[in-house]
Amino acid sequence: MVSRELFSKVMGVDIDVNGMASDGYSFEHQLSKVNTYELAHKCKEWAFSKGYRLVSYLYEPDEFVCDLRNLLDQDLFTYNRNTEPEAIFQACQWILDNSKAK
Repeated sequence: MVSRELFSKVMGVDIDVNGMASDGYSFEHQLSKVNTYELAHKCKEWAFSKGYRLVSYLYEPDEFVCDLRNLLDQDLFTYNRNTEPEAIFQACQWILDNSKAK
């Protein structure tokens, strides 16, 4: 599933180290209020704002792919997961982790 840090960046919700949001609700509560596919779409928008394009599709029954590309459409990585949102979240996590390293 999506990490706290990624959820916080994509949704613009401050979540502290204990998993509590600024509105007093837990990360799990915040996550339960959001449709998974809407969150995946917001992640794609967030990735685009960071200079990446995510292309997701069904590859085989029960296997979805998310290609992580730069804005010149050069493939960087491919993530395979059981669900489309999971593949998208994994690609966005890479973006988040690598943007911290810069």
